[in-house]
Amino acid sequence: HVIVSTLNRNLKSYLLTIVGAEYLLGLLSRGTHTYEKFIRPSELARCARAEDFAVVDITGLGYNPFTAAAREIDAVDVNYLMHLQPQAASFAGGHDYVTSGRHRGVAGERHHGVESR
Repeated sequence: HVIVSTLNRNLKSYLLTIVGAEYLLGLLSRGTHTYEKFIRPSELARCARAEDFAVVDITGLGYNPFTAAAREIDAVDVNYLMHLQPQAASFAGGHDYVTSGRHRGVAGERHHGVESR
């Protein structure tokens, strides 16, 4: 299994992470993030499928800079986690049925708008 944590590439993510966290609030050093390296969930899922991985789950990661608390959220528009696993045919003893967190189902279903195959 592979868990990826990354930032979505869109205006909201840019404003919150680079402008907000780096420049306005000074929570991170300026230049910590490079917007061009942010990746949309659909792009990450496409890359994963090209390497014979299935998307098991995708969920958002919310962070409150004032309380330093992180929590799992439904929105994936800023920071998100993607759970990947090798396609069933790619490894011995693989199963077409995958379970993870809040989402359970047969590989190939859609989870938060990302197709797993």
